[in-house]
Amino acid sequence: MVEISIMTPTYNEAENVPKLMDLLHKVLKGKSFEIIVIDDNSSDGTAEVVRKLSDRYENIKLLRRRAKIGIGSAYKEGFKASSGDIIAYMDADLSHDPRDLPKLIHALENADMAVGSRFMKGGGIIGWGLYRHLINLGANLLARLVLRHNVKDTTSGYKAYKRRAFEKLVSMSNFGGFSDFDEEMLYLAKRHGLEIKEIPIVFVNREKGDSKLRLGDILAFTKALFNIKFRSIVCR
Repeated sequence: MVEISIMTPTYNEAENVPKLMDLLHKVLKGKSFEIIVIDDNSSDGTAEVVRKLSDRYENIKLLRRRAKIGIGSAYKEGFKASSGDIIAYMDADLSHDPRDLPKLIHALENADMAVGSRFMKGGGIIGWGLYRHLINLGANLLARLVLRHNVKDTTSGYKAYKRRAFEKLVSMSNFGGFSDFDEEMLYLAKRHGLEIKEIPIVFVNREKGDSKLRLGDILAFTKALFNIKFRSIVCR
């Protein structure tokens, strides 16, 4: 058993993974933790880079998948390989600052789930244009209206959970894609009375590689919200 399990999904992140691993080890020095990298068959050698890093850091685990089949499904597979009392996940592209991770972990002393929030006092976003800002603000507003919760940053991919909370939510989760997993986890957490705490973070747009947000992702996000709501009504 370890204290903290950190999951990060990867697809063509060979340039970013080494720095991420080094930063996590600096930030969490003295703590018992593991890093689980779930790679979706990257074509740039990401898996090979992670394997070499695991020679330096024995607490790195690599899970290789045959294709991109959804970020939520990646976290579900990663959880099965985890052993930490705390489950955290973050992007591998350095847009999530590892130095914020201790704050999320500390928040779990009085919560079941901690959300890294870009839209509360002290949080922010660096490197986005007006279009991206408007799309994200609109997505968050729509999520709050449809799913009826008050989480400010519903689209944040930087979160930490108590293990039992994550396990409970995943056992009820029906979705595993990019657009629906995080929204469903928030919805289920609120519906079942789990305590959620938001912690301010500064999100920095990726420096290397390509952003993976596409128009199809925006449309899928909207559809996902109504699928989550509809399924919850049907299952009552």
